[in-house]
Amino acid sequence: MHHHTFLTRTTHGIKKFKCFVYKIVDVHQIIELGELIKTKQITSEELTQNFLHRLKRYNHVLEAVVTYTEELAYKQAKEANEMLAQGIYLGPLHGIPYGLKDIISVPQYKTTWGSKTFKDQVLNIEAWVYKRLKSSGAVLVAKLVSGSLAYDDIWFGGRTRNPWNIEEYSTG
Repeated sequence: MHHHTFLTRTTHGIKKFKCFVYKIVDVHQIIELGELIKTKQITSEELTQNFLHRLKRYNHVLEAVVTYTEELAYKQAKEANEMLAQGIYLGPLHGIPYGLKDIISVPQYKTTWGSKTFKDQVLNIEAWVYKRLKSSGAVLVAKLVSGSLAYDDIWFGGRTRNPWNIEEYSTG
């Protein structure tokens, strides 16, 4: 059997453990996660695997991901780990996985603006925000849904649900 490394929040902070059950990592723990990466208690590759696993596990319900950037994510995570091994630390986002709204261009990946008209569009330019996040060592795991032309919660692939209440829809 294959075990995965996961994270959970305890009264003593974030703990790394191996199991088959995925535990939620709260968004407000980014600084703590960054510290775990910086102190090599977890690797960026392990954290990236956790985030991708969670996105894939729940995306069929939430309809939040337009494109997974898995190959890029593992490349960036590996680079983040290698930099740390060389004593190079880029700051609190170093090795932290994140998703970009699909209105932000990333070379070699679709930028659909949530619109059926542009669902196959690839803009081979780096948006400023992507450049900044990349230079901080952050790891792009997915392009996230934006309502059609950045309006509302309806996009060419469905309607994005609120992760805290799947009976409601999410926009923005």
